[in-house]
Amino acid sequence: MQTILEKKSPRLARVTKEFEVQFKWLVVWIIFFLLRRGAPARKPSLNPHQVKTVLILRYDKVGDMIISLPTFHTLKERYPHLRIDVLASRENRMIIEHDSAIHQIYLFRKDRIRQTWQTLLALRRQRYDVTIDLVANVSVTSLIMVQVAGGNGYKIGVRKNNLTGLYDFNIPRKPMARTHASKVHAAALIPFGITPDQCPAYSPIRLAPQQWERGRQLIAELCEERYSGLIGINISAGKPNRAWGEEKYTELVRGLAADYADRQFLIMAAPVDYHQAQRIAAGGDNVRVIQSGLSLLDVISMVKHLDCIMSPDTSICHIAANLGVPLLGLYSQAEGNFARWRPLSERSWVLRSPEWDSLQAITVRQYRDKIDEVLAEIYQPTPARVVSKDK
Repeated sequence: MQTILEKKSPRLARVTKEFEVQFKWLVVWIIFFLLRRGAPARKPSLNPHQVKTVLILRYDKVGDMIISLPTFHTLKERYPHLRIDVLASRENRMIIEHDSAIHQIYLFRKDRIRQTWQTLLALRRQRYDVTIDLVANVSVTSLIMVQVAGGNGYKIGVRKNNLTGLYDFNIPRKPMARTHASKVHAAALIPFGITPDQCPAYSPIRLAPQQWERGRQLIAELCEERYSGLIGINISAGKPNRAWGEEKYTELVRGLAADYADRQFLIMAAPVDYHQAQRIAAGGDNVRVIQSGLSLLDVISMVKHLDCIMSPDTSICHIAANLGVPLLGLYSQAEGNFARWRPLSERSWVLRSPEWDSLQAITVRQYRDKIDEVLAEIYQPTPARVVSKDK
C-alpha cells in the first residue's frame, strides 16, 4: 500500500509515513509510562556478582547472532553462575540451539503479533535482573520489547541515540560509528566490568556432534579424489545490492575451472538461486553444486571442510571466519558498513567495489585476479585438505 502511494503521490506518502513513525513513538511513550510506574528513575551501578539472570535480545539475522557469540561466551565464562536466556528469530536461533552458554531460547515472530506479545509478557514474569538489547540502532520494536520483557530490571542498550533515559546504560552511537559490530556488541558488557578488548573477534559455533558429521558426509558425497582441493563460491547475497550477476559468475567459474583443473569448485546458493547455480556450474567438469534442500546448519558444517570460500554475503563470510576457513568477501565502498561488517579473521581477503552501494562495478577480471592471489597464498606451502569418504 505504501509503495503504491509513493508512486501516485510522493508528498502524501511522506506525510503518512511520518504520521506512522510519530504514532509508533506515541505508543512507546504510553507503554513506557504504564510499565515504569513505581520503578526507580535511575538504578545504581550494576553489581555483576548479585546478578543471577540475563535476557539478551538478538532476534535478527544469522550474521548478527554469529558475531554476538563472543559476547555470550565471554559473559558466561566470566560469571559461570549466570543464567543467560536469548530472544532469537526463526532465522538465527539454530546458531545457539546446542550452545551450552545459553540456558533458554525464546522465539520472536514478527508475523504473529499476539504470540509475540504473550512471549514478552511471559519473559516479564521471569523478572530478569538484566536485559541487554543488542539491536544496535534506534528501533521502536526493540525499545518496546526491552521495556516489556525487562520489567524493572537493569536495561542495557547499544547505540540508542536520544534514548538514554529509557536504558540504565547505553553505548553511544557516535564514538563507535566505525567500530566493528562484534566490538559494539561486546561494549554491552561494560557494566559487568568487561571491556570490548577482552572479547575475541569470534567465538566457536557450537553445533551437535552429529551435525558436524553430517557436514563431513555431505562434502564427501561431492568430493572426487582425483582433485587436490575444494573451493567454495557462494553466489547468493542477503540483499539485492550485493548481487553480482549470473553472466559474470558463469564467465568467472568457466575460467577458474579451466585454469585450476586439479581443484574442485563447489557452487553454494540459497534455494531461490539454485537453478541459477546449476547453470553456472555447467562451465566445467570439476564444478559441482551444493545439494538442494539443505538447512543452514548443514551449510555451516560443510563450510568447515572447504579449503576456502568466496562470497558477497556477509553471513557466509562470518561463518567462514568463525570456523577459521580462508575467505574472500566482496564489499561496496560504503565505509561505515565495511568497518562494521568486514571479516576479522587472520586469513581473510576483501575485494571492494568502486561504487558506494553496489557490487556490480566489480569486473570479472578484478574478481579473478583476487581469487588467484588468495589461492596462491592458501595452497603454498600448506597442502590442500581432502575429505575422506570414510571416517
